Amino acid sequence: MEPADIGRRLRELNDDAVALVRGLSEEEWHRPTPTEGWPVGVTARHIALCHRAFVGWIRDMRADGPVDPGDIDEANAAAAAAGVVASPAEVASMLAEEGERAVDLLTAIPPEEAEGMVQFAGRQMPRARLLDASTRHVAGHLASIRAAVEGSGA
Repeated sequence: MEPADIGRRLRELNDDAVALVRGLSEEEWHRPTPTEGWPVGVTARHIALCHRAFVGWIRDMRADGPVDPGDIDEANAAAAAAGVVASPAEVASMLAEEGERAVDLLTAIPPEEAEGMVQFAGRQMPRARLLDASTRHVAGHLASIRAAVEGSGA
């Protein structure tokens, strides 16, 4: 899959996440997600924070450097323990802004830059797989949020 195609798919998924977050009730916002065990709000904010991290990963990849994923899960675990501090409106705005940055970056990558390998977290992986991590990440967390909102995560 070419970077522009990945970017279009990321935009679709992120738009779905923004719409879902904007429509959540206060009670739904605090429900635990079945996959992560975090409140829906923390899980949604995690998606936005990972968009931001993803932009850094892609910049590192394009500079032919190693990519260090960092530990966003640790930050989210601390946020979950402290309770959700951001509102649905704030998180929806974060999702929209950070997601658009990631999409813009993806759609600007020439197809040939998606070829080859990149060092990610100390191991080699295909560049295309790193680029597509953005869509897999959003899709997985979005499914967990939906499950919580539909009641199967409560």
